[in-house]
Amino acid sequence: MFFFLLFFLLLFFLFLLFAFLFLLILILLLLIFLLLVFILLIFLVLVFLILLLLIFFLLVFLLLILFLLIFLLLLLLFFILLFLLLIFFLLFFLLLLFFL
Repeated sequence: MFFFLLFFLLLFFLFLLFAFLFLLILILLLLIFLLLVFILLIFLVLVFLILLLLIFFLLVFLLLILFLLIFLLLLLLFFILLFLLLIFFLLFFLLLLFFL
C-alpha cells in the first residue's frame, strides 16, 4: 500500500512537472509571438514613416518645380515685354527720323 501511494505521489509530481513545463513552453511561445508582433509593428511604423517622408519630399519637390516653372514663365514674360519695348522704341525713333 505504501509503495502504491508512493507511486501515485511520484506520478502526481511528474504530472505537475510536465504541466509546469507545458505552461513554461506556452509562456515562451506567447513571448516569442508578442516579440514578433512588436517587431512587425515597429517595422510597419518605420515603413509608414518612410512613406510619409517620401510623400513629403515628393510634395516639396513638386512645389519646387512649380515655383521654378512660375519663375521661368515670369522671366519669359519679362523678356517678351522687353522685346516689345525695344520694338516700340525702334518704331518711335524711326518715326522721329521720318518726321525730322
